[in-house]
Amino acid sequence: MAEMHIQRRSDNNAHDISLNILLSVPDAETEKKIKVDVMDGQRPPLNAVTGPEPQVKFIKDCIKDCWRQSPDDRPTFAGI
Repeated sequence: MAEMHIQRRSDNNAHDISLNILLSVPDAETEKKIKVDVMDGQRPPLNAVTGPEPQVKFIKDCIKDCWRQSPDDRPTFAGI
């Protein structure tokens, strides 16, 4: 399971955004199922992404764009 939290704090009129991501390493059988699911177009829910808007919306939209089935439809690093 992956968990992501976005935290925004103000410090001398500067805004910092920190991301905390917790990931667990799947066993071989789970990893195989994940690969099959992804090839079938399935993606995990993004409800674990929490924090202030509009940062959360931006990150969720970015993740969804990066998960597009066709590589040609995915954003470039420069675009991100």
